[in-house]
Amino acid sequence: MPFLRVADALAPQVALGIGLTRIGCFLNGCCYGRGTDSALGVVFPPTCEAGAVSHGAPLHPTQLYASAAGFLVWGLLVLGDRRPFRDGVVFARFLLLYGVARALEDLWRAYEPGAVLGGGLTLSQAISAALAAAGLALLVKVRGSGRRAGA
Repeated sequence: MPFLRVADALAPQVALGIGLTRIGCFLNGCCYGRGTDSALGVVFPPTCEAGAVSHGAPLHPTQLYASAAGFLVWGLLVLGDRRPFRDGVVFARFLLLYGVARALEDLWRAYEPGAVLGGGLTLSQAISAALAAAGLALLVKVRGSGRRAGA
């Protein structure tokens, strides 16, 4: 099977998997956010990593932000535009949407000082920007050429 056709089939499932696994991150207390006074703040138990680090202070539940983003991306890919697409369009949309969502999530995520690159950009944000750029480039490429899936 052609790579892009397989990637199109798998992309929504990956987004759904992100939505589900980040719930596990929340329950485990890993992948936590920065401190906050927001009503969205969560106090984690001291027995998990987030609770041990925060000492009872509320943190952004970035795991839940990521979970919601995963479900949103899944919904947009599966329930969005239902027309037949050229091979690679669904995959390109996934890369673009997930890249943007992950970069935004990182605005509230807690990182050790060494994880921040020059200019305040995290490695995850740099990778997310690359994913979004690759998705945009692929979207432009496949929309301009190729045959429609299912044709």
